[in-house]
Amino acid sequence: MADIRKELEIELERVNTSLGLGNKVTIADSTDYKKCGNKEGIWLSLKMAYNLAEKAIKAFPTHPIESNSCQMLALVKEELARTLPQIIQESLATAHSGSESLSRSPPAEKIKHTLVVEKKSDNSEGDSRISGTEWTQVVKKDLKRTLSRVPVVKTNPPKTEGVARLVFKSKEDLDQAEEALKSKYRVTSKSQELKKLNPKITIAGLDAEIKTKQELEEGILKKNDSIKSHMEKGDQFKVVFLDEKDRFAVLQVSPAIREVIKKAGNRICLGLEMYPVRDRYHVIQCYHCQGFGHTSGSIHCKSKDSDPTCFYCAGNHKSKDCSKKREKKTGDIRCTNCLHSKNRSEKGDARHKASDTLCPFYVREKLWVMSRTHSSSEAKNSYQLRVKELMSKKTKA
Repeated sequence: MADIRKELEIELERVNTSLGLGNKVTIADSTDYKKCGNKEGIWLSLKMAYNLAEKAIKAFPTHPIESNSCQMLALVKEELARTLPQIIQESLATAHSGSESLSRSPPAEKIKHTLVVEKKSDNSEGDSRISGTEWTQVVKKDLKRTLSRVPVVKTNPPKTEGVARLVFKSKEDLDQAEEALKSKYRVTSKSQELKKLNPKITIAGLDAEIKTKQELEEGILKKNDSIKSHMEKGDQFKVVFLDEKDRFAVLQVSPAIREVIKKAGNRICLGLEMYPVRDRYHVIQCYHCQGFGHTSGSIHCKSKDSDPTCFYCAGNHKSKDCSKKREKKTGDIRCTNCLHSKNRSEKGDARHKASDTLCPFYVREKLWVMSRTHSSSEAKNSYQLRVKELMSKKTKA
């Protein structure tokens, strides 16, 4: 018990530092609203100091806690009084066994389980690549038959590398598939944690005197102590792009710094002004094939060795050479992604450019970028509502 308490005290000291509270919070009063000073303090204290409020938090949805913070405090104390003895006992058992730490392990849905499938060759110099014909006529059918009882989330057919990739929901499914296929194919399994990206923000209308990314970074840190304080603790704050012509910049920051900027009204002090910032979720689109998630010339471009596809009419030519675009033939506008979609409704509604921001392929890509980014749930919900609203207006028009 003493060892566990000592660990909690150390953890709580970190909470006190991060909260910057006037009065330090102890184990006994870590849920005291007056000492924590605000709701966020209570949540951080529970989460970081006890590492045990999971059960209490799970009980919150069943209680009306929106009325005021005092009611929330009473509920937290009630739940802790009920669950604390059991959780301390579990923590002690964990400490003795050494099998787990006080921190929670990453949730299963954030781990990608992949199985790479190649042909088995008779010797080390033999070709193990799977051709497109072999995949369609032989390998794909064989995998379906062999893995008939194993759930597969996604299958990426062989392209330039000549290997197929199967994605599974759990490590158990991955292991089962590997065992079933290893006698006939060369298989390599990999379980990788999908780490979220730090948020990016855009700041525009910059003074022309700012010439370099370093000058901009130093200028912001001089005027914004809260950002500087987080950066000195190891949080990311970096100018990743500066457009000297259009006078805007892109910054990548840690979730904590993004929260600090939000609390400052989404404004950053620089020079003699306060500059507004906005979240940036950049969608990458290939100018060659009009696909998403890669640039032209990338190994991921499915048609990098063939003719380009026009974003305006879906023809096999460069977009800049499109005669229909030049002659403004709006009736010939076609989206190549929707034209070749397996979804009937998308295929039947391809009368837009491949770069249209309401194209379902573009919307899905932007939502995916948002899902990969920390602290994006609010922006993601707003974006989905906005898209729905614009699509409704477009349909009525």
